[in-house]
Amino acid sequence: MSLTNPNKPVTEARLQEFYHRIKSYLGFTEMPSEDMSEVISPLPSVQPRYHKYSTEEHIVGEWIDGKTLYEKVFNCGDNVTDGKTIALNLDNPAFVKIECFAVLGSASMPVPTIDSATNYMSFYYQSSTGNLVFRKAGTSWTQYTVYAIVQYTKSE
Repeated sequence: MSLTNPNKPVTEARLQEFYHRIKSYLGFTEMPSEDMSEVISPLPSVQPRYHKYSTEEHIVGEWIDGKTLYEKVFNCGDNVTDGKTIALNLDNPAFVKIECFAVLGSASMPVPTIDSATNYMSFYYQSSTGNLVFRKAGTSWTQYTVYAIVQYTKSE
């Protein structure tokens, strides 16, 4: 498939040729599927090679049990204090992943981060309240903004 001739029609044969040319560049000796519908028809909410993080709930894929996988980003604010809670307000989620990180300018570090017994930041999910709870000691993260990326399925 040539980008130099955008007027040339895209056919199944040309897509197959392109597919076989690029799979080595993608790091595969064999692609997961030879079915072109999987290559050219991604999930409706996910664009190929593009992932949009959002504070709005959106679909990011499908979990191994076939349930729809959702994602939402929470801005937990600046100067997160020990015991700070963030209400997730999610209706009966089954969590797949909760990832937190602290950002200051171009610097970013994962949470939990432990420099020493007296300088750390961590978090946990409190199922009884539906909140993320932060634990913190020391002053290393006083100006950082903390974000939580939450992926989950829903009881259906």
